Amino acid sequence: MRKRIKKMEFIKMVHNKVRNTETCNYWNTYWIVKAVFDCMADILENGDCLYIREYFTLYSKKKKDKRTGNFGNPMIIPEHFETCFKPHKRLKEACKSLEEHVTEIERGENDEM
Repeated sequence: MRKRIKKMEFIKMVHNKVRNTETCNYWNTYWIVKAVFDCMADILENGDCLYIREYFTLYSKKKKDKRTGNFGNPMIIPEHFETCFKPHKRLKEACKSLEEHVTEIERGENDEM
């Protein structure tokens, strides 16, 4: 539990799930992608953390009991686990690039008016 799964170990996990395929056609790609998400779910179910350098960290975090409610109707949200996603350098750069691209498009539309 709380084991950090690195990229190569994650690749081995995916490989083990799709080992019996022959070539990389559409269906092989489908099964590879499906296996990737199945592995991510397996990691979270085991209480481990998936760490892929420069891309992201995926982990589960335990949330405490929470009391909420309004107007005299108290409600208790029981203790539970929540999936957390932390983007790293590569994904942050991708979002920054998207932001710059959208800004350029908006400037172009404003100049035309």
